[in-house]
Amino acid sequence: ISPSGDLATAGDLQEYRVTLLTTGSERAVRLCRQVDPEQVAESEPDPETDATVRAALEAAPKPPRGAAVGRVAFDEVGRLWVQRSLPQGLDAADGAIGVEAALFDVYQGSSYLGEVKLPERVRFMGATEHLLIGLERNEWDELSVVAYRPAW
Repeated sequence: ISPSGDLATAGDLQEYRVTLLTTGSERAVRLCRQVDPEQVAESEPDPETDATVRAALEAAPKPPRGAAVGRVAFDEVGRLWVQRSLPQGLDAADGAIGVEAALFDVYQGSSYLGEVKLPERVRFMGATEHLLIGLERNEWDELSVVAYRPAW
């Protein structure tokens, strides 16, 4: 939900399709793009996972490729950020705040503004009019809040 009350949703379809419901409008806009799918990285269960759960995860068949959109988020000024990078496993942070080094499509309403690729080890937290705010993990797994000025 945006600061103005707009709503964006993306389903679990393999097609890139985001539905945008604008405040005060009965009309829904569908944002669709033909893009190459992002690869889902292979991940291993955490070594500290219970042995029975670990064995079940390793034996489970791999699911077919899921959604084309990892998550959607509005920033402070109402731009819509559509994350094309998909979660890489069972890491709860991937779903909650997004994938590290994710690739995003950015929209203002139904107008496409372009792509933004986050730096390595950075997860998208939000954006202001001129700054992208992220959560960066260093080589010791310590987290820091960082800000970048995208070149639009």
